[in-house]
Amino acid sequence: MKKKMPLLVLLGLTALGLSACSFSFHYEWSDSSTGEETTSATEEKPDPEPTSSSDTDVDPDPEPATSSTTEEEPDPDPDPDPEPEDKLVWSDEFDGTALDTSKWTCETGTGNNGWGNWEQQYYRAENATVGGGYLTITAKKESYGGMRYTSARLKTQGKFSFTYGKVEARMRLPGITGSWPAFWMLPENLFQGRGWPWNGEIDIMENRGNQPNQYLSTIHTGQENASEWWSTQNTSGDITLNSPVTDWHTYGVIWTADYFSFYYDDITTYMVTKDRWQSWSAYAGTSAPFNQNFFILLNLAIGGQFISQQLPDDSQLPCQMQVDYVRVYSL
Repeated sequence: MKKKMPLLVLLGLTALGLSACSFSFHYEWSDSSTGEETTSATEEKPDPEPTSSSDTDVDPDPEPATSSTTEEEPDPDPDPDPEPEDKLVWSDEFDGTALDTSKWTCETGTGNNGWGNWEQQYYRAENATVGGGYLTITAKKESYGGMRYTSARLKTQGKFSFTYGKVEARMRLPGITGSWPAFWMLPENLFQGRGWPWNGEIDIMENRGNQPNQYLSTIHTGQENASEWWSTQNTSGDITLNSPVTDWHTYGVIWTADYFSFYYDDITTYMVTKDRWQSWSAYAGTSAPFNQNFFILLNLAIGGQFISQQLPDDSQLPCQMQVDYVRVYSL
């Protein structure tokens, strides 16, 4: 009996060891997709994922339970409302085949004196066309109304104006000597009080055609006892673009009661704060004249004082200013 006891003990321990190995292999290699179990002791297996200490055979990575009563979460809003500062309040995308006259008026003529800047074009509605998703203003070498050139000038006066907001236009310009394209704003009540420049002007973009990589942004106001009218302006100076004006660029301004922030292609270029125009005696301590409705203008001039009366080479005409869109956002 004393000689048999070790053998029985050995057999018992061996049986327990085999039972433990069988359980371990079954747990590690249960295939939930087929229900088959692999129990070969000779194949090397990776380490199992951490499990609980329970002896129950549990899938280490169970599929999520499904239920016919489970409600699906609603899809998020695919087109959420824009942030308040980006709320579009007015725009023209120029998607039609004709100018939208509910939004724009084509000014015609010369302004009797070249629109005040000795410009050399006669503005005609025929020179503003819409097609292909763009507004195109064409300056031509042609005699009309006593002028050597024709072009177009558009405004929203009487149809849309606003006080404070963000306004921008995506456009490309001729970039030739003698051209003067502009995207700018004037007060709705243009001839109120003492008139220009005391009632204000906001020039978002002006380009001298002989400087095809640069443009300016300017505000004009009145100053008491100023000896020269141009002393009433605050200008950015020449802003150098990252590519010529003949490429597409977005020009814009953020206008508040306290400042103007001009930009192109989302790059801030120039700021004017209220204290600048408040310091002029005509508007001391107020936000005037930039606290009233202004309307939008787009035009392509030829010649004029701003560009030192330069004129284009006839071989470079006609030339074009194209506008993809104009948009106004609330703040």
